[in-house]
Amino acid sequence: MSEVVRVDHAELTAHARTVDEIAGRVAAAGRRGQAVRAGPGAYGRLCSMVPPGLGDLQDALAAGIVAAAEGLYDTGDRLRTTARDYRAADERRAAAFQTADDGRTAVLRDGLTAASWAGRDSP
Repeated sequence: MSEVVRVDHAELTAHARTVDEIAGRVAAAGRRGQAVRAGPGAYGRLCSMVPPGLGDLQDALAAGIVAAAEGLYDTGDRLRTTARDYRAADERRAAAFQTADDGRTAVLRDGLTAASWAGRDSP
């Protein structure tokens, strides 16, 4: 017998919001990394070549942070899509059970009826 997979649509959607919040903080860090620069005299005249070299490194690092934020935003979108897809699949299954019910109450599992299954976890 195969295992039962349960997905709480509301929790998955809430997790997507959390991922979006983290993405916002990461994006802000990337913007700050692009905006703040060491001035040409930051290391004195003897080390005047250091700021340009650090600037190149900082550009690469900031670009990586911005890319990470974009990936997090994409993950949040995918989590929301997955939650919607699971909800739609659950609703289709519940409708199929109701159609097959012929006026009797079909018990799906753990005492859930098709109607209670379709309405569960609705935000």
